[in-house]
Amino acid sequence: MDNTYNDAVGLANSFLAGSKEEWSLVRRHPSERIFGIQVAGSKPANLVPTAEVIAKELAGGVDFVDVNCGCPIDLVFKQGSGSARMSPLYVYPLID
Repeated sequence: MDNTYNDAVGLANSFLAGSKEEWSLVRRHPSERIFGIQVAGSKPANLVPTAEVIAKELAGGVDFVDVNCGCPIDLVFKQGSGSARMSPLYVYPLID
């Protein structure tokens, strides 16, 4: 396998708040060549700093941060994250 993603979606706000539960999910195994972390959030103003904090805290231990646009879990969807982001009206501003 070339790419490895963490198996759970981290909530951007939880990473920024320093949630031990969220940070415990982002471990890279030495056998993983390319490792990415998926985060869920509804606002670019939170997602960008989250990616920056992840990059800083893991210092070379993560190759990319991916924005989740598919999670249907109510907790995530009701916050305007995950599958709530499927509309191009929401996705395009995130990749600007």
